Amino acid sequence: MLRVSQLHGFNHLKRGGDPYWGNVVLLMHMDTSGFIDEKGHTVTPSGDAQIATSMTDFGNAYYSPSGGYGSTNYLAVTVDSVLQIASKMTYEFFFYLTNIADARQIFQLNDYFYAASGGVTLTHFNGNIKLDVIGFSTGDVSVNINTWYYCKITIDGYDCKLYLGNTLVETITIDPDLPPFYGVFPTIENLTIGAGIGNGQTLTPMSGMIDEIRITQGVVRVSVQPTAPFPNS
Repeated sequence: MLRVSQLHGFNHLKRGGDPYWGNVVLLMHMDTSGFIDEKGHTVTPSGDAQIATSMTDFGNAYYSPSGGYGSTNYLAVTVDSVLQIASKMTYEFFFYLTNIADARQIFQLNDYFYAASGGVTLTHFNGNIKLDVIGFSTGDVSVNINTWYYCKITIDGYDCKLYLGNTLVETITIDPDLPPFYGVFPTIENLTIGAGIGNGQTLTPMSGMIDEIRITQGVVRVSVQPTAPFPNS
């Protein structure tokens, strides 16, 4: 089952105070107001993607589709120039997995054809997660089910880093001499949350929850794991 939940214990007050607010290109709180990007991109729920309010332990809202390979339960974000991959990027979100046996995409930015290798993709499979950036992949990083993780992905030139919580767990160095991209990021055509799309085909949606998604262009954030929702200004 794919669920996108508010953070455990998070009160979604829209606080201020982000010094890089002008560089934020996407910010979604996944709360009861719906699938809204505070930066104005259109977010389209596909299939059975929905916000619900039955997770009452923390007054949470969550996105709760389910489905196997080829199902269409995910969020699609309309991609424009500000969502293209730049030489400095930071991607942040929280995820919670309920099944890690199958290979499924948690978050994906890609071009039309190359699917997982054509941009930035975080995949879970066989008890691990793996980051792929234009065909270069990290090693496997072990994760647990039923656990919230803060995930941060940074791109700084040819150096890409994957953090869980405040810990750097994997690093990728892109080789600009290797095909098919030769160190050049392709034009991004798809941003999908909770699943992946490649060559016109929907890949298997993740099993779990996602919350508080923020993308920052032109900045490599060195911030630690937040203890409150990402600010709106």
